[in-house]
This record gives sequence, structure tokens and C-alpha cells, in this order.
Amino acid sequence: MRTKIADFGLSKFREVGKTMSICGSPLWVAPEVLRGEKYGTPCDVFSFSIIVWEALAWSEPYPAMGSSEVMKGVAIGNLRPINPDDTPLCMDRLLKDCWQRKQDQRPGFNELVPKLEAMREEFLDIGNIGMMP
Repeated sequence: MRTKIADFGLSKFREVGKTMSICGSPLWVAPEVLRGEKYGTPCDVFSFSIIVWEALAWSEPYPAMGSSEVMKGVAIGNLRPINPDDTPLCMDRLLKDCWQRKQDQRPGFNELVPKLEAMREEFLDIGNIGMMP
């Protein structure tokens, strides 16, 4: 099975590196988008990692905060979700890497896919659950 994530309301060809307007839902929008800066694929990495966090936490991020408060906190870089206590260390690191304030410090999907595949193999090995690094 292959999972693909898309927002069909916004799907279109886009010019990479062009300054664009703020679009999307504030809970999943990358800091550079909120700041009105040029953005590209790293903003998708940020949004993807928020979705992964939701699957781990069984929650939306920042439930007690309003949209404007979330947007301000994410944009200036001091607001990110808190990983659940039982998050494996390798996933904790991966999510935090994806949440870097500066987009050039985030891993690309070409780096994420092999890491996620390795984690999947570890998770599928029932004997190793709870022993992940």
C-alpha cells in the first residue's frame, strides 16, 4: 500500500522559490509561509511532520490556542507540538528536525523516506517495540 498526501484545493503547478500568499490551515502551515517568505518543498516536510505528530498523539496540535496565537508562535519559531512521552527517540528526533524554523535546516523527503522505512521495519518486528533507539 502507498499513501499519498495532497491538498486538492491547492494542487497546481507552482514556481519554486516564489513568494506566495499565506494559504492552508494554520495548524499545519510552515513558519516561512506564515512569514510571507519564499518557500518550496521544505514547507511540505513541515506540514507532513505535523500530520505524523497527529497520528502519534491522536490529537490536533495546540488545542487550547486560537489561530492567530498559533500562527504567531509558529512563525517566530517558539511554538511546536510536544511529542507524546512514549514517542520512540528516533521519531522524536525526526519530527524535531522537520520542525526547524529555517527551511534549509529541515531534511528533504529523499532523506525522510529511508528513515521512515527503517522505522517501519523496526516497528513491524514486534520483539523490538519499546527497544527502539
